[in-house]
Amino acid sequence: MAIKKNIKFDLPIGGIRAKNMQEIREHFTLEILEYARNGTLVKWLRSRKLEDELTAVQALSELDDDALFLGLCTVFSVSPRQNLLTALAQLRGEFNAAKVDIKPREKTLERALSELARSVSIASNNSGLKEDNFLTQAVINTNIKIAASLAKWREDVSRQQRNTEFREQFGDSLLVYVYGKVKAGKSAIGNYVAYGHGDPNRSIIDAAEPTPEFFCEAIAEDAKKPEAELTAAELEEKRKLDAQRNLAEQRKFAVGACETTSFIQGFKLSGLTWIDSPGLHSRTEPKGQLAQDYVDAADLILYPISSNQPGRATDLEEIADLLQKGKRVEVVITRCDVTEVDKNDAGELIYQLVMKSDSDRAMMSKYTYDQIVQLEKKQCNDQLEVLTVSVRYAEEHDNNADELEKSGMNALFRKLTALTQSESVRLKKETPLNNLRAVVNHILTGDLSVKELRDDLTLLETAIEKSKLLRKIIAFEQIRSYAVANKPYNGADK
Repeated sequence: MAIKKNIKFDLPIGGIRAKNMQEIREHFTLEILEYARNGTLVKWLRSRKLEDELTAVQALSELDDDALFLGLCTVFSVSPRQNLLTALAQLRGEFNAAKVDIKPREKTLERALSELARSVSIASNNSGLKEDNFLTQAVINTNIKIAASLAKWREDVSRQQRNTEFREQFGDSLLVYVYGKVKAGKSAIGNYVAYGHGDPNRSIIDAAEPTPEFFCEAIAEDAKKPEAELTAAELEEKRKLDAQRNLAEQRKFAVGACETTSFIQGFKLSGLTWIDSPGLHSRTEPKGQLAQDYVDAADLILYPISSNQPGRATDLEEIADLLQKGKRVEVVITRCDVTEVDKNDAGELIYQLVMKSDSDRAMMSKYTYDQIVQLEKKQCNDQLEVLTVSVRYAEEHDNNADELEKSGMNALFRKLTALTQSESVRLKKETPLNNLRAVVNHILTGDLSVKELRDDLTLLETAIEKSKLLRKIIAFEQIRSYAVANKPYNGADK
């Protein structure tokens, strides 16, 4: 009887072919789910004689996808945040590949239009028609239309290139827009995504890998006034603003600060752009408009609500409005923790941070969900989920997988990781090429298009050909008339 051999093979994952556990950990993505379901992962583990991991993976086979993924993260010692970072790095590579592909095409189109403009200019100056020719004005009008078309086409290409540059800054990434009311916990969540800490110190910031790049945008006009022209309130606002301008140097969000900024702030991390703003209804109008622009472009709107006020009507109305506009919204109830006080044997007070009870968190989540769905005038919304989290609890239990899971932050990271593989992000990666195709299609068939110019030129060519024929007929008649008029005298004609 033949002995069945376990042939070693590499596991394709995260853009590499993994040979060992460490490579899987470093390139861990959602692809692992498919391998776990179809038996490929079991075969790979068996071929490497990783018996403990093999047994653990086989024990997960009956779980749903979310539980299975969590179990696989545990087997391979991969934290959901680490998995998110891996997925974002892969996403950045895919966006970069799309950019590399599109730029030569833009340049090719630009060169073609430049060459066409040069040819048209030469042809326009060498029509060969006399000024008194009745076709001269028709040729001039056609040349004017060709020049207008060329100008419009080149403007379209230039706009396409500017859009590519904007995508390089923000669009070529997973764009998460975070907004809510003051003290909702936005800054702590942003810092935790960036560093794994709600309020990181300098050593944590300096050691971070990959390194988030913080930025701020759209400073209000009042902040640009000379100090002598500012009121006392404006001056105080400016001083606060000056402190916030150091965001790029601080490299973190200020935790606990009120709405003192007059700009959009955020960070870029691999394939993620994270935008933190007070929201659409900001006191500062330019900031409110910029916020709306980011909302329109966002792949996900993260809406934190403090557990102290989970049912505030203004929050629920804004969320319902965003959902009705077709936006993808993730509601996060923050600060779902309490500090318990006890005494030790020596009679000293002991303070311990614990998560709010499962029943309390479930009740808050259900109430918030029900109220939003009611405002949407729906029975249910399968796209809406309300998470309950505590950044502080996650931070305190970073080395305890079970307690970290209780914090709710792992669930948020899994949501973000799944979003990197979503249909909307896939379409976003195709946006540069689709936009260029739209420009080319507009040149071919739109207003002032190649087709329209071809029709005009065909009519002009027909007119020129008719003119040539007419000139021949006129010349023939002139010759015949001359011949008749100058016919030699013949007596027989009498």
